[in-house]
Amino acid sequence: MRADGRLGSVPPIPRFGTGGRAPILAPLGRAPVGARETPRLETSVRVADTPGTRSPGPGSASPGAGPLREALERVGRAAWVVQRGPGFEVLDAPPARGEGTRAAYLPPMRLEDLGDRSFAADLGLRYPCVAGAMANGIGSVEVVEAMSRAGMLGFFGAAGLDPGTVDGAVARLRADLGDGPFGVNLIHSPAEPGLEDVLVDLFLSRGVRLAEASAFLDLTPALVRYRLSGLRVGPGGRVLAPNRVVAKVSRVEV
Repeated sequence: MRADGRLGSVPPIPRFGTGGRAPILAPLGRAPVGARETPRLETSVRVADTPGTRSPGPGSASPGAGPLREALERVGRAAWVVQRGPGFEVLDAPPARGEGTRAAYLPPMRLEDLGDRSFAADLGLRYPCVAGAMANGIGSVEVVEAMSRAGMLGFFGAAGLDPGTVDGAVARLRADLGDGPFGVNLIHSPAEPGLEDVLVDLFLSRGVRLAEASAFLDLTPALVRYRLSGLRVGPGGRVLAPNRVVAKVSRVEV
């Protein structure tokens, strides 16, 4: 970074192949006519300034990849690539009229905008981030509560714990989080088929609305009972199921 706060120029930008996907920088203007080399960029982003400020400067800054990288890494803010004569600049606010030709626009990409928004909406999350259950309570009550309060989803690691311990953990989660999002692991127990039924009874009595099913090679009566309990017909004949199941897949070949 230079003493005046500008980040300087960058080497030629590599050409990004789309491979059938949207390009990283969506073109808004015409490409440079007859240009075989990708033009150099000079950024005017001041990282210490408030959004919307910019300070165009000469292209005499020291070379380096930092300016473009910093613009790309500020994922929560937009950036505009503007052509001015033979060169380009990266701005952190839309260029004013006559301030150059827009060549590309990099939209902001907030964490909450990633993934399928219906996933977050259905589960009451702000961020589409999940902390899967870790057995024997390693996926602890504290982890689940921290995830929930941050707008994310955590699963309590009930596998390997006796039902009484699981019941105490679920009671604490319900008391501390209320209607906040959380889930509890339900592991397939072929050697103890009655254990699944005991845990499902516990889930239903405590109002656990989200179970993480792990190690299941097929559906079991207990898992089906959990999913279908409370099934009803809603407005317009739509079937409503209050209990949800998320499948935990640890091995892709299964």
